[in-house]
Amino acid sequence: MLVTNSQIVMSVHSLPYGWTVDRTHEDFEVLRRILMMKYPQTLLPGLPTYQTRKELNEKQLIKRCIYYQRFLECILKSMTLRSCPFMIDFLRENVLKNFHTVA
Repeated sequence: MLVTNSQIVMSVHSLPYGWTVDRTHEDFEVLRRILMMKYPQTLLPGLPTYQTRKELNEKQLIKRCIYYQRFLECILKSMTLRSCPFMIDFLRENVLKNFHTVA
């Protein structure tokens, strides 16, 4: 986990493929919005609130990281959601510019 320009950047490791990508809160919001539009019948977990001006201590950063990890774990439990092309791109694609333009 990195903190740059008052923004949290988290490294997401996908096993067993060994993909590693860096994601921000905005990336998770885009993923959630796409999944909600594509699968409106599916319940999705919420994301933690994000305030760019608020300074977070190390304990709060770790807690936030755990929230994002749980978010991904909940999504990946669903066969439908984990096979979604957008979810696969989220876990595999290093640069999300193409991913953001779809949303």
